[in-house]
Amino acid sequence: MNDQPAFPQERTLPCGSHEECEGLSIRDYFAAKAMVSYMQSDIWNYPTYKQAAKSSYALADAMMKERGQA
Repeated sequence: MNDQPAFPQERTLPCGSHEECEGLSIRDYFAAKAMVSYMQSDIWNYPTYKQAAKSSYALADAMMKERGQA
């Protein structure tokens, strides 16, 4: 279990059958939260969005490791 869905849901299709929709992974969710935190704080010092994204995913990876899933 290394990158589970953050908000799994089941939906009913018009034909009556069901399918699971996984949505974001937990890693993506953590990275998105990190990015928002960076952008709303005074520590934003990334010259490019690419560098900010890399940093956000590095933080997400650390969080996943702490959870024992990486």
